[in-house]
Amino acid sequence: MLRGPIRPSTMLILAAMVLGISAPSTPCAAQARPNNVFVLTDDLDLSLVQFMPHVLEMERPGVSFANYFVTDSLCCPSRPSIFTGEFPHNSGVFRNLKSDGGFNAHGNEARTFAVALQRGGYRTGMLGKYLNGYRPAKNPPAAGWNEWDVTGNGYPEFN
Repeated sequence: MLRGPIRPSTMLILAAMVLGISAPSTPCAAQARPNNVFVLTDDLDLSLVQFMPHVLEMERPGVSFANYFVTDSLCCPSRPSIFTGEFPHNSGVFRNLKSDGGFNAHGNEARTFAVALQRGGYRTGMLGKYLNGYRPAKNPPAAGWNEWDVTGNGYPEFN
């Protein structure tokens, strides 16, 4: 169990587990590196986890965090922190509105853990929600991802 504040470098390592990131398919030394999976959910109430057998199955041999911190409680500023390890005042994303530029407008995409992991020989995959307002039909896949199975804006589907 982690205690105390998480340093940006630790945040980057945790963020590196956002999706099924696997070691490269090269022999010996490279295969000694771990495979990592990081599951991120939005607006999930802890009481709902009991109804998610696959999440409970992953939790048993894995790690859970009883004491954690968030850089910002809003979705759009928080995701760049996860992807880059930077606080909102460094990523330039402060609100859930497009008017402050958004994630890519501030050059954040080139600084994500996915880009760094690919440079290190890892295969990366992004599944599910990427960012608010992302439209797969209009926007290309983000840099750094080998597998890109991202949905569009989910908010209109609410209610």
